[in-house]
Amino acid sequence: MFFPERARRFYLRARLLFLLPACALIFGCSRHEPPADLTIINGAEPESLDPAIIVAQVDMRVCRGCLKV
Repeated sequence: MFFPERARRFYLRARLLFLLPACALIFGCSRHEPPADLTIINGAEPESLDPAIIVAQVDMRVCRGCLKV
């Protein structure tokens, strides 16, 4: 009777060791929020969003996309 109890505990632990990382991968890698409406890949953050003081072309691209200037 000692072996079946030991085997049962082993399989219970093996299932837990498999299911916990599997659940973490399934639920941790899912998307929780909708994608952004505006995505601009510039490489640098704009210094300002005010159209009156923009001096760089990168900033103007962002400003045009946001404010429809």
